[in-house]
Parts: sequence; C-alpha cells; structure tokens
Amino acid sequence: AYVDGALGASTAALLEPYSDDVNGKNVGTLYYQSQESLTERVRELHQKGFQLEVHAIGDSAAHATLTAFKQAGLKHEDRPILTHAQVLSPSLMDDMVSVNAVANIQPQFVHSDSEMAPLRLGSERMKYSYAWKSLIQKGIRVAGGSDAPIEPPHPLMGMYYAITREGKDGNPMGQNECLDFDEALKMYTEGAAYAVKAEHYLGSFELGYRADFVVLNVDVTQDHRALKTAQVLEVWIDGKLEYTQSIEEKNSLKRENEIAFGEDSEQTKKSKPNESIGHPPNSCPCCASK
Repeated sequence: AYVDGALGASTAALLEPYSDDVNGKNVGTLYYQSQESLTERVRELHQKGFQLEVHAIGDSAAHATLTAFKQAGLKHEDRPILTHAQVLSPSLMDDMVSVNAVANIQPQFVHSDSEMAPLRLGSERMKYSYAWKSLIQKGIRVAGGSDAPIEPPHPLMGMYYAITREGKDGNPMGQNECLDFDEALKMYTEGAAYAVKAEHYLGSFELGYRADFVVLNVDVTQDHRALKTAQVLEVWIDGKLEYTQSIEEKNSLKRENEIAFGEDSEQTKKSKPNESIGHPPNSCPCCASK
C-alpha cells in the first residue's frame, strides 16, 4: 500500500511544509483522505490474513500509518512493515516500537538523495531522516532493500552506503547515523528474514538453517571500500552450488560495478544525458518522480 509520494517530487507527506517551498505551504500528499479510511483499509487487509507493508516516506505518512496499525488492532507478532521510513522523529520511533513495526530501508538513497534531501527537509528534520543507527538503537528491526529498479538490487552496494553514508560530494550525510559492518550485514540477513517471518530458517549461518551464502573474491569485513568492487564468485542456495562466475561474467560485472558506483570512463560520461537531482524519473510507481 502507498500512503504518500516521494521527496524528489515534493509529494512525500510531511507534518510541516517543505523547507524549499517558496510559498511555505506544501506539505506533500497523503493518499488517503482521512485517518479513518486508512485505518479501515489496514483493518480489512489484516483481517484477510495479509502481512501489512506500507510505503511511507514523510513523517506525516509515518504517523498516519502507525496510527492505523494501532487502531486496526495489529499485535506484536503481526510485524507490519514501514517501507522507506525516511523522515521520522523520536516519538515516531517510539510508535514503531509499540507496534513492532519493521523498517524496510534503502541505504543507496542516502547517496542519491544527498543533494536533494537537505533542501527539502532543512537541518532540523534531517537529524531524524535516513536515521538507521537511531532505529537500531531503539530496538527496531531494520531490513535492507534497494527499491529496484530505482536503485540496483545490489546488497553489497547497500551495505557500503549504510556504512559510509557517502554523498555525491564524497562526504557522509549524517555521519552519526553510519552503521558498522555487522549492523549493515544484519540488515540484509537477519533483518530481512525477520521482516518476512522466516528468521527460524533464513538469515543466519548456523546449524538448522538453510545454507544460503555467497563467496566473494575479496575480504570485505575489514576494508569496507572493497564492497564497491567485490565480485560474487559463487552462490549457494540451501547447500547447493547454483552459480559460478565465468570469465566473461567477471569482466562484465567489473564494468557494471564501475558504472553503478560512478566510476565511469570519460567516454561513458560523455554519452550520458544530464541527470536531475535524486532518482531517475518515471522508474517505478514507488518513487517515479524522484
């Protein structure tokens, strides 16, 4: 379900007007006309047995969604998912804890949005935006995602930006929210498994769990910048080798990594059209206007 739009289009629903809105009135768009209608929709889906996952980028959207979770009677074991959860506050984080809401976040956004988000939100709101460390410290389960095709479905890239929060200018956006390696890894393993209620057999490398793992060509546990260029040599699923990298794939993946992380050749740069701030437009219904 979608409750609001996107920051790039200034349609994410905020409690206060956008900082860069010249009229000082735009607070984005809530896709439900009333709290009652949103709550009723959540209640209906919950009663039909669905696990709730709601797109909520702005703090107004998060407030409306979390209120709906409470009013619809969701319990701790229901694990509703707040997807994006980009603009929050301490009180909204407390509300997430009270309903055991899982945060489905996209670490690559911190790079793509690094020029746009501070303009849209201003310094005060940025303190609790893209606040993944704060979420974890609150005890909120965090699952790593990509929002593909908005961003490449590349967990190693997501881990890199979760750890470094590297903006387009090379500097971290909100350095106090940087994760360590273990926290970043857990988002894509234990956190993701918990989000889909599969933590009893997925997300951990231990006896009794499915042996799902990859073999990389470099050690990324110490030199985290290696995450930018690491290549997957093997993929094992449920204890079976399902993929082995060929020489052709190795060369192709190397080039894809260079492009994905902005390490293009001069020729490639010349061939690219000018790009606007934020994500590519009209890429997916989730953030099409970014």
